[in-house]
Amino acid sequence: MSVFSKKIILIGVGGGGINAVSNMTVSCPEGPEVIAIDTDSQVLSSCAVPQQVRIGSIITDGLSAGGKMDVGGRALESDELKIRGLFHNVKFVFLVVALGGGTGTGAAPMIARIAQEEGAMVLSFLTLPFSFEGEQRRRQAEEGASRIKAVSDAIIYMPNERLLEPTEREESLVNIFERSDLMIGMGVRSLWNLLTYSGIMNLDFSDIRSVTQEGGCACSFAYAEASGTQKTKEAIEKIMQSPYLERGNVLAQAKRLLVGISGDSNLALKDIQEVMTEITSVIPGNAHMTMGAAIDDKLENQISITVLASEIAFEEKASEDPEEKTGLLFDDEVLSDIEMATPKKGPVLQQINLNLELAGKEGRFKDVEPTYYHGEDLDIPTFTRCGIKLSN
Repeated sequence: MSVFSKKIILIGVGGGGINAVSNMTVSCPEGPEVIAIDTDSQVLSSCAVPQQVRIGSIITDGLSAGGKMDVGGRALESDELKIRGLFHNVKFVFLVVALGGGTGTGAAPMIARIAQEEGAMVLSFLTLPFSFEGEQRRRQAEEGASRIKAVSDAIIYMPNERLLEPTEREESLVNIFERSDLMIGMGVRSLWNLLTYSGIMNLDFSDIRSVTQEGGCACSFAYAEASGTQKTKEAIEKIMQSPYLERGNVLAQAKRLLVGISGDSNLALKDIQEVMTEITSVIPGNAHMTMGAAIDDKLENQISITVLASEIAFEEKASEDPEEKTGLLFDDEVLSDIEMATPKKGPVLQQINLNLELAGKEGRFKDVEPTYYHGEDLDIPTFTRCGIKLSN
């Protein structure tokens, strides 16, 4: 039985976000209340979500925002009171948006802010555009992500570029987007189950937030389910081969993980042990892991696994290899600050990263035992543990 009733809602913003949440109304009718928000009346009329909110009628006249995030923002502002009314007595908000377009990218940050102002906690699922969608869409997605991150309690990034595996590049674009939408929908359903149903090992929102906010890192997400006599083994294989976890590479460098396991009343301890043994065999020894397990009788003879993993921030990965920037998230605010600080005339000063090497303990602290907290050595400076580069 759900312990939160209707205090959790799921919101899809813009065309891409609405496509991702539409699956929930069909696959999980007893799940959270689902709401679709858009400027485009045609998109709303063709979606499966029964509760629809059209914004910006006087601005777009029922059409799309034309890919302009400022139009999406103004559309939301024009109907702010209508949106604010959605969050009465709401405790958690799952916000889903495909970044790069106009309505979703422009309106989602304001929706998250309003939800927080009304006392709700916000978990945002952000899909990032493919590299072939163009530089302008990529930069707009980055700006939107930065704004949403500032007003969300937790962020989960799902870069579409990771779906383009070499063996799958012949797959139709429609199938790839459908796969992405299905992954988000099933994942949201899984997290909702873990948060709202009494479990063997319960999880709460603070567990999710601790993973997504670890060191300011990006958080990756994967979901898998399987049925039959070999269901546990098959579900583990799907998780390990998930493109969103870069086929295990994300797990191999994860700082913090959350693993949720759901099954019917026949879910056995050996199933949980098998899943956790396989995952712990590939993660770093100092990674902090939280797990939860829930009974869901709708999963008849099935098992589902949900993994959240904090990793090296996408912007850090981009700085390591400039040739691999497409599809990643960058910190444009920092870049713009540097550009503004650069003199318009005269020589351009170049910042140089300080080469700070860790030295061993000396003097009175030579033989002192290291201080560990959640698997981290606190004697190592924070900027070193978080991979922050100091500039001269």
